[in-house]
Amino acid sequence: MKIYKSKIDSWFWMLMPITLFITIFPAFLLNAPVEVWICYGITALLIIGLFILMLRLRYVIDSRFLTIKMSFWTKKIDIKTIRKIEKNRTLLSSPALSIDKIEIFYNKYDSILISPKEKTKFIANLLEINPEIEVTKV
Repeated sequence: MKIYKSKIDSWFWMLMPITLFITIFPAFLLNAPVEVWICYGITALLIIGLFILMLRLRYVIDSRFLTIKMSFWTKKIDIKTIRKIEKNRTLLSSPALSIDKIEIFYNKYDSILISPKEKTKFIANLLEINPEIEVTKV
């Protein structure tokens, strides 16, 4: 079993302070009462909690499955069903913390975008299990 962490872009680290600033700044402008500050505090804790949960994103390869784990969400893909892997820099939502993604095509019509930190090792590991995978533009 091999575990690969997600590559994390710098935008991700800037997103949390910006989000917190946008959330809390209006309270300063409005000289908000204590109740509003309590709500902002709870919101800030939730935002920080979500970021911590997202940082646990990892991709696990065992002898049969590629498992994508992010906190409470898990997706299992049979490696033998993977048809193609190609580079993708889309901003679409996916279990990836970087824009430098790879798209994995599996089954007949399914695909998923991920961003393993060690992309070449990750792909080589998948190819060891399923040499039939077509790798393009990586």
